[in-house]
Amino acid sequence: MVVIAPEKPQLPVTFDMLRDRIESVKQVLCPKASNAEIGVFVQVAASAQMNPFLGDIHWIPGSGSRPGRARISRQGMQKLVERTGRYRGLTSDVVYEGEAFEIRYQDGVALVSHTPDIMARAKRAQTEYPIAAWAALHLKGSPGPVYGFAWWREMAGNLKSDGGRDTVWAQYPSKMLRKAAEYDVLS
Repeated sequence: MVVIAPEKPQLPVTFDMLRDRIESVKQVLCPKASNAEIGVFVQVAASAQMNPFLGDIHWIPGSGSRPGRARISRQGMQKLVERTGRYRGLTSDVVYEGEAFEIRYQDGVALVSHTPDIMARAKRAQTEYPIAAWAALHLKGSPGPVYGFAWWREMAGNLKSDGGRDTVWAQYPSKMLRKAAEYDVLS
């Protein structure tokens, strides 16, 4: 495991060691980033105790005058929630047209009811996109789960200019939409 900046290093970190780590990040993860951007990325990763080599945090390149930026991944967000000591679990699913799906509130707590049609999904998943996804974050001490949602129409912004889907979204639309709902509730 590669650690960007350990919280309590066993040995003093020398300038050469730090320069080598930054060079590794640049070569492997962010080849188009400037040295200043790499410095920011490494600092953000270290401050959040996120390991970019394990996918906890990603570099998103900038375009035009907009600089690149660091973004904590879905798994990185889950690690942050787990560190609070309150994490009990995460439940999520996608919703297809015609499936029973309801959000209701009881005593100020949101409750989601979803009855997926598993048999119909096998056929539909090859020709249809889900309409939404939901995720429930279960926390110790909370009266009920905290919910996050992702709507296909909003996430369809991942379209290429030619109208084709981004490769990952085209191959795994349900998985990507579910991950978006999970990210929503974890953040």
